[in-house]
Amino acid sequence: MHTMLNYKLLLFLFLGFSISCVSPKKITYFQTKEGQEWHTIQAIANEIELTIQPGDALLIALSSFDPEAIAPFIINNRQFGQNNFGGQATYVVNKAGYIEFPVLDTVKVNGLKINELRDKLIKEVKAFVNDPVVSVRFSELKVTILGEVSRRGVISSSRDRLSIIEAIGMAGDITEYGNRSNVLLIREEDGVRRTARINLLTVDVFNSPFYYLKPNDIIYVEPNKRKSVNLSSAQTSRVLSLVTGVTSLTALLIALFRS
Repeated sequence: MHTMLNYKLLLFLFLGFSISCVSPKKITYFQTKEGQEWHTIQAIANEIELTIQPGDALLIALSSFDPEAIAPFIINNRQFGQNNFGGQATYVVNKAGYIEFPVLDTVKVNGLKINELRDKLIKEVKAFVNDPVVSVRFSELKVTILGEVSRRGVISSSRDRLSIIEAIGMAGDITEYGNRSNVLLIREEDGVRRTARINLLTVDVFNSPFYYLKPNDIIYVEPNKRKSVNLSSAQTSRVLSLVTGVTSLTALLIALFRS
Protein backbone atom coordinates (compact mmCIF):
# COMPACT_ATOMS: atom_id res chain seq x y z
CA MET A 1 0.00 0.00 0.00
CA HIS A 2 2.76 2.44 0.99
CA THR A 3 4.81 1.46 -2.05
CA MET A 4 1.89 2.37 -4.31
CA LEU A 5 1.52 5.75 -2.62
CA ASN A 6 5.25 6.41 -3.02
CA TYR A 7 5.07 5.63 -6.75
CA LYS A 8 2.12 8.03 -7.11
CA LEU A 9 3.98 10.74 -5.23
CA LEU A 10 7.10 10.32 -7.38
CA LEU A 11 4.98 10.42 -10.55
CA PHE A 12 3.29 13.62 -9.41
CA LEU A 13 6.63 15.29 -8.59
CA PHE A 14 8.07 14.24 -11.97
CA LEU A 15 5.09 15.72 -13.83
CA GLY A 16 5.40 18.97 -11.88
CA PHE A 17 9.13 19.23 -12.60
CA SER A 18 8.62 18.52 -16.30
CA ILE A 19 5.97 21.20 -16.60
CA SER A 20 8.04 23.83 -14.79
CA CYS A 21 10.99 23.41 -17.18
CA VAL A 22 10.59 25.69 -20.20
CA SER A 23 13.22 26.15 -22.87
CA PRO A 24 14.48 29.77 -23.08
CA LYS A 25 14.08 29.56 -26.86
CA LYS A 26 10.31 29.43 -26.40
CA ILE A 27 10.08 32.68 -24.44
CA THR A 28 13.05 34.83 -25.55
CA TYR A 29 12.10 37.59 -28.01
CA PHE A 30 14.06 38.57 -31.14
CA GLN A 31 16.43 35.63 -31.32
CA THR A 32 19.09 35.78 -34.01
CA LYS A 33 20.22 32.98 -36.24
CA GLU A 34 23.62 31.47 -35.71
CA GLY A 35 26.26 33.91 -36.91
CA GLN A 36 23.81 36.81 -37.18
CA GLU A 37 24.75 39.90 -35.19
CA TRP A 38 22.43 42.43 -33.62
CA HIS A 39 24.50 45.45 -34.58
CA THR A 40 24.06 44.79 -38.29
CA ILE A 41 22.54 47.94 -39.77
CA GLN A 42 19.29 47.26 -41.59
CA ALA A 43 17.03 49.65 -43.45
CA ILE A 44 13.51 49.87 -42.04
CA ALA A 45 11.64 48.15 -44.84
CA ASN A 46 8.20 48.07 -43.23
CA GLU A 47 7.70 51.80 -42.74
CA ILE A 48 4.04 52.48 -43.46
CA GLU A 49 1.78 55.42 -44.08
CA LEU A 50 -1.69 54.76 -42.78
CA THR A 51 -4.62 55.32 -45.11
CA ILE A 52 -7.76 56.95 -43.80
CA GLN A 53 -10.82 54.71 -43.53
CA PRO A 54 -14.46 55.08 -42.40
CA GLY A 55 -14.65 55.27 -38.63
CA ASP A 56 -11.26 56.94 -38.19
CA ALA A 57 -11.08 60.02 -35.97
CA LEU A 58 -8.90 62.80 -37.39
CA LEU A 59 -7.52 65.74 -35.44
CA ILE A 60 -7.25 68.67 -37.86
CA ALA A 61 -5.73 72.04 -36.94
CA LEU A 62 -5.87 75.22 -39.03
CA SER A 63 -4.19 78.53 -38.40
CA SER A 64 -3.43 81.79 -40.17
CA PHE A 65 -2.08 85.28 -39.52
CA ASP A 66 -5.46 86.59 -40.72
CA PRO A 67 -7.93 85.88 -37.87
CA GLU A 68 -10.97 87.16 -39.77
CA ALA A 69 -10.33 85.01 -42.84
CA ILE A 70 -9.67 81.83 -40.84
CA ALA A 71 -12.56 82.35 -38.39
CA PRO A 72 -15.28 80.58 -40.48
CA PHE A 73 -13.18 77.40 -40.51
CA ILE A 74 -12.63 77.30 -36.77
CA ILE A 75 -14.69 75.23 -34.35
CA ASN A 76 -12.53 75.50 -31.23
CA ASN A 77 -10.61 78.78 -31.19
CA ARG A 78 -7.06 78.95 -29.91
CA GLN A 79 -3.89 80.91 -30.59
CA PHE A 80 -0.88 79.26 -32.25
CA GLY A 81 1.99 81.49 -31.26
CA GLN A 82 2.17 85.25 -31.61
CA ASN A 83 -0.37 86.71 -34.10
CA ASN A 84 -1.15 83.23 -35.44
CA PHE A 85 -4.81 82.38 -34.90
CA GLY A 86 -6.70 79.18 -35.53
CA GLY A 87 -8.17 76.12 -33.91
CA GLN A 88 -8.39 72.37 -34.01
CA ALA A 89 -11.17 69.83 -33.82
CA THR A 90 -11.77 66.12 -34.22
CA TYR A 91 -13.59 64.89 -37.34
CA VAL A 92 -14.94 61.35 -37.65
CA VAL A 93 -14.97 59.78 -41.12
CA ASN A 94 -18.48 58.59 -41.96
CA LYS A 95 -19.38 55.30 -43.63
CA ALA A 96 -19.20 56.90 -47.07
CA GLY A 97 -15.63 58.10 -46.42
CA TYR A 98 -16.37 61.81 -45.91
CA ILE A 99 -15.94 64.36 -43.12
CA GLU A 100 -18.14 67.39 -42.54
CA PHE A 101 -15.81 70.37 -42.66
CA PRO A 102 -16.65 74.08 -42.06
CA VAL A 103 -17.13 76.13 -45.24
CA LEU A 104 -16.01 73.22 -47.45
CA ASP A 105 -19.00 71.09 -46.40
CA THR A 106 -18.26 67.43 -47.19
CA VAL A 107 -14.68 66.44 -47.95
CA LYS A 108 -13.85 62.96 -49.23
CA VAL A 109 -10.96 61.52 -47.21
CA ASN A 110 -11.33 57.77 -47.59
CA GLY A 111 -8.17 56.13 -48.95
CA LEU A 112 -5.99 59.22 -48.52
CA LYS A 113 -2.75 59.32 -46.57
CA ILE A 114 -2.46 61.89 -43.78
CA ASN A 115 -0.10 64.05 -45.86
CA GLU A 116 -2.39 63.80 -48.89
CA LEU A 117 -5.36 65.07 -46.87
CA ARG A 118 -3.27 67.91 -45.46
CA ASP A 119 -2.25 69.01 -48.96
CA LYS A 120 -5.85 68.73 -50.15
CA LEU A 121 -7.16 70.91 -47.32
CA ILE A 122 -4.43 73.51 -47.85
CA LYS A 123 -5.36 73.74 -51.53
CA GLU A 124 -9.09 74.15 -50.82
CA VAL A 125 -8.73 76.52 -47.85
CA LYS A 126 -6.38 78.73 -49.91
CA ALA A 127 -9.41 79.81 -51.92
CA PHE A 128 -10.53 81.72 -48.81
CA VAL A 129 -7.39 82.26 -46.69
CA ASN A 130 -3.90 83.39 -47.65
CA ASP A 131 -1.13 81.02 -46.59
CA PRO A 132 -3.14 78.77 -44.25
CA VAL A 133 -1.28 76.31 -42.03
CA VAL A 134 -2.92 72.88 -41.77
CA SER A 135 -1.91 69.81 -39.78
CA VAL A 136 -3.65 66.46 -39.75
CA ARG A 137 -3.12 63.40 -37.59
CA PHE A 138 -5.13 60.52 -36.23
CA SER A 139 -6.89 61.52 -33.03
CA GLU A 140 -6.50 58.01 -31.65
CA LEU A 141 -5.03 54.82 -33.01
CA LYS A 142 -6.98 52.03 -31.31
CA VAL A 143 -6.19 48.32 -31.38
CA THR A 144 -7.63 45.42 -29.41
CA ILE A 145 -5.38 42.84 -27.76
CA LEU A 146 -6.76 39.56 -26.41
CA GLY A 147 -5.54 36.23 -25.11
CA GLU A 148 -2.47 35.50 -23.00
CA VAL A 149 -1.41 39.03 -22.07
CA SER A 150 -1.41 40.67 -18.65
CA ARG A 151 -4.04 43.28 -19.54
CA ARG A 152 -6.54 42.46 -22.25
CA GLY A 153 -8.62 45.16 -23.87
CA VAL A 154 -8.50 48.16 -26.18
CA ILE A 155 -5.23 50.09 -26.44
CA SER A 156 -5.17 53.63 -27.76
CA SER A 157 -2.28 55.81 -28.89
CA SER A 158 -2.16 59.40 -30.09
CA ARG A 159 0.80 58.61 -32.32
CA ASP A 160 0.45 58.10 -36.07
CA ARG A 161 1.98 54.66 -35.85
CA LEU A 162 2.12 51.87 -33.28
CA SER A 163 4.17 48.68 -33.53
CA ILE A 164 2.99 45.29 -32.36
CA ILE A 165 5.85 45.30 -29.83
CA GLU A 166 4.64 48.59 -28.36
CA ALA A 167 1.05 47.32 -28.20
CA ILE A 168 2.08 44.16 -26.37
CA GLY A 169 4.18 46.26 -23.99
CA MET A 170 1.17 48.49 -23.28
CA ALA A 171 -0.80 45.32 -22.50
CA GLY A 172 1.75 44.30 -19.86
CA ASP A 173 3.61 41.76 -22.04
CA ILE A 174 2.69 38.19 -22.94
CA THR A 175 2.22 35.85 -19.99
CA GLU A 176 4.32 32.72 -19.49
CA TYR A 177 1.48 30.76 -21.05
CA GLY A 178 1.36 32.77 -24.31
CA ASN A 179 2.56 31.41 -27.64
CA ARG A 180 5.07 34.00 -28.82
CA SER A 181 5.84 32.19 -32.06
CA ASN A 182 2.35 32.35 -33.56
CA VAL A 183 0.62 35.62 -32.65
CA LEU A 184 -2.56 36.20 -34.67
CA LEU A 185 -3.27 39.59 -36.25
CA ILE A 186 -6.75 40.35 -37.63
CA ARG A 187 -7.06 43.39 -39.88
CA GLU A 188 -9.99 44.85 -41.80
CA GLU A 189 -9.27 46.95 -44.87
CA ASP A 190 -11.62 48.05 -47.64
CA GLY A 191 -14.36 45.81 -46.28
CA VAL A 192 -12.13 42.71 -46.32
CA ARG A 193 -10.99 40.95 -43.15
CA ARG A 194 -7.47 39.49 -43.33
CA THR A 195 -5.37 37.49 -40.88
CA ALA A 196 -1.63 37.08 -40.42
CA ARG A 197 0.65 35.12 -38.10
CA ILE A 198 3.65 36.81 -36.48
CA ASN A 199 6.63 35.15 -34.82
CA LEU A 200 8.02 37.37 -32.05
CA LEU A 201 10.85 34.97 -31.22
CA THR A 202 13.04 36.00 -34.15
CA VAL A 203 14.47 39.30 -35.32
CA ASP A 204 12.61 38.77 -38.60
CA VAL A 205 9.59 40.34 -36.91
CA PHE A 206 11.12 43.77 -37.58
CA ASN A 207 10.86 43.16 -41.33
CA SER A 208 7.28 41.91 -41.18
CA PRO A 209 4.74 43.96 -43.18
CA PHE A 210 2.52 43.66 -40.10
CA TYR A 211 5.07 45.02 -37.63
CA TYR A 212 3.30 48.39 -37.60
CA LEU A 213 -0.36 48.22 -36.67
CA LYS A 214 -3.30 49.96 -38.27
CA PRO A 215 -6.41 51.38 -36.58
CA ASN A 216 -8.84 48.74 -35.31
CA ASP A 217 -6.37 45.85 -35.65
CA ILE A 218 -7.01 42.88 -33.35
CA ILE A 219 -4.12 40.95 -31.78
CA TYR A 220 -4.74 37.54 -30.26
CA VAL A 221 -2.05 35.71 -28.28
CA GLU A 222 -3.07 32.07 -28.12
CA PRO A 223 -2.13 29.80 -25.18
CA ASN A 224 0.87 27.54 -25.53
CA LYS A 225 1.05 23.81 -24.89
CA ARG A 226 2.38 24.43 -21.41
CA LYS A 227 -0.93 25.90 -20.28
CA SER A 228 -2.82 22.93 -21.69
CA VAL A 229 -0.47 20.56 -19.85
CA ASN A 230 -0.85 22.60 -16.66
CA LEU A 231 -4.61 22.34 -16.90
CA SER A 232 -4.34 18.60 -17.43
CA SER A 233 -1.87 18.40 -14.55
CA ALA A 234 -4.29 20.25 -12.27
CA GLN A 235 -7.02 17.77 -13.17
CA THR A 236 -4.60 14.89 -12.63
CA SER A 237 -3.62 16.35 -9.27
CA ARG A 238 -7.25 16.48 -8.18
CA VAL A 239 -7.77 12.88 -9.28
CA LEU A 240 -4.61 11.74 -7.47
CA SER A 241 -5.71 13.58 -4.33
CA LEU A 242 -9.09 11.88 -4.50
CA VAL A 243 -7.50 8.46 -5.07
CA THR A 244 -5.03 9.04 -2.25
CA GLY A 245 -7.84 10.10 0.07
CA VAL A 246 -9.94 7.06 -0.79
CA THR A 247 -6.91 4.77 -0.42
CA SER A 248 -6.05 6.24 2.98
CA LEU A 249 -9.65 5.96 4.14
CA THR A 250 -9.81 2.35 2.96
CA ALA A 251 -6.55 1.53 4.77
CA LEU A 252 -7.90 3.14 7.94
CA LEU A 253 -11.16 1.17 7.75
CA ILE A 254 -9.27 -2.09 7.15
CA ALA A 255 -7.03 -1.36 10.17
CA LEU A 256 -10.02 -0.61 12.37
CA PHE A 257 -11.82 -3.73 11.15
CA ARG A 258 -8.84 -5.93 11.92
CA SER A 259 -8.42 -4.45 15.40
